Order: sequence, then structure tokens, then C-alpha cells
Amino acid sequence: MTESDLEYLIRTLSEARSRATELTVAVRARAGADHRLVELVQSAVSNIEKLLREVRVLALDRIEYDAPAPVAAATPRVATHQSEHWLQGFTGDLIGRSRAPDEVSFETVEQLLQQYKQTFLKDLETARRMYRVYPHLFPAESFHKVSAG
Repeated sequence: MTESDLEYLIRTLSEARSRATELTVAVRARAGADHRLVELVQSAVSNIEKLLREVRVLALDRIEYDAPAPVAAATPRVATHQSEHWLQGFTGDLIGRSRAPDEVSFETVEQLLQQYKQTFLKDLETARRMYRVYPHLFPAESFHKVSAG
């Protein structure tokens, strides 16, 4: 499996997880939290998340054991936990690159940081779109807690 195949699989599974989560909310709102369909959809979300974690581990293992990819083609790691800050992934990627036979230059670091910035901006746009489309999922008091902290 090529690196681009793994990237495609991770992106597709991430989108599937998002859609399944949306489906969970919709079923819960229409059928009630106790309905059997809610359990089935939650099970599907759980299975998708498990598969996504396994694919990410496989991709990270492959990155560690294969020759390092050029900086321009590399994809920054995506935070898998809410508590993981982007800096941890960035630092891990940078350390991984420092083991490469080529020297790490300021340009390499700048390019990697730019990739993380682009990923952040895409995620931010997705979050804004979700907020516009599904405002009922974002209670006002939780928004103020997050933006104030």
C-alpha cells in the first residue's frame, strides 16, 4: 500500500466517522436516545474510529521504517485526541525528520510548519461550516467556555 493510498484511506475514514457522528445525532434527535438505531449507529462510529486508529498506526509505522519522504510530499500528523496539541505532532514529525540522512534546515522546519498551518485552516473552516449548518450542536455556554479558555 502506497503512502497516497494510506492518506486517502485516512481521509475517507475521517469523513465516514464525521458522517456517522452526524447520523448518531440525527437518529437520537428523531428517534430518541433509547432507540435501538442509536446503539447501532454508535457501534458503527466506534468501529470506524477503531479502524481509523489502526490505519494511522500502520501509516506511522510505515513512515518510521521506510525512507523519509520529501518535505513537500509529507502530510502532518492529525491530532487523534482532543487533548493532544498540534505542537506534539509537529515536534514528533520534526524529530522523525531529524533522523533522516539529510540535514534539517530552517526551510524544512518552515515547510513542515506551513503544512500544519494549512491543516489547521482546513479544520477551522470545517468547524465553522459545522457551526453554521448545525448550530444546535454548539450550545452558547460551551462556546464561551472554549473561546475564553
